Amino acid sequence: MFFLKLLLIPVVAPPEVVTESISFKAEVQPLIRKKCATAVCHGGPVSPVLLSYGQVKMASKRIKVRISDPKLPMPPAGFTPLTPSETQKVLSWIQAGTPNN
Repeated sequence: MFFLKLLLIPVVAPPEVVTESISFKAEVQPLIRKKCATAVCHGGPVSPVLLSYGQVKMASKRIKVRISDPKLPMPPAGFTPLTPSETQKVLSWIQAGTPNN
């Protein structure tokens, strides 16, 4: 007789990104304008400029990387950081396909 040993290996799931309906106009754009697209940053001399939906959509992959990496915090030191809830909203909007809603 052959016996099969089952290996019980715990599986750790990656952090969940909630893809609830997040409104660009009502939720994402106000965050970008308040914390990113200021006159001294992405609303002025710093690339990418994030003043319109199109600009934010085009930069969404870069935004996702930057707000997800604790070694490269956005906004940088000296500015008010995104809260975990704000970060989640932006990530959810990107995960949903960056809808113009």
